[in-house]
Order: sequence, then structure tokens, then C-alpha cells
Amino acid sequence: MANITANNGGFLTTRSDLPNLDVRYGPYLSKNAAQSILAQDELICVGLTVGIVEGSNVVEYWWQGGTTLENLVPKNNSTLKWNE
Repeated sequence: MANITANNGGFLTTRSDLPNLDVRYGPYLSKNAAQSILAQDELICVGLTVGIVEGSNVVEYWWQGGTTLENLVPKNNSTLKWNE
């Protein structure tokens, strides 16, 4: 079971299960949180995958064709159960 703690405007920092080794993965509380947190340090690149918490799931999104919020789209078949 994962332990989560909201911090830094939407980035979940305390967790025990990591589906991805890249610290930029998150998970984040929203697409807006992922965009704003990663954009602060210019950490977004085309193809980067992040996890967004949606209810009890973490849904994987990626930047496709650009690095704006509009380019952050869900990956197909990439929903993970969260907190189970």
C-alpha cells in the first residue's frame, strides 16, 4: 500500500511504490500541477511520461508533440491502481 503526502502544490512526495524510476514521474494531483512544477525547472521534454492521480488510480500521461499543457495527453491502457 502506498503512503501519499501532498507537497509542493500537487506533487506527491511520500510513496512506497514507484512505477517509474524517473523522479519527474510524480505522481501529481492534476495535469496543471505536473505542468507547473516541471516547467519551473525546465524539466519537460517531448515524450516525458508522468503519473496523474485520478480518483483511486494513477493514469499515465505524456507530452506528445510539444511541451505545453495542451500536449499532455493520456497514454493508452496506462491506468494503475493507487492506494490498494
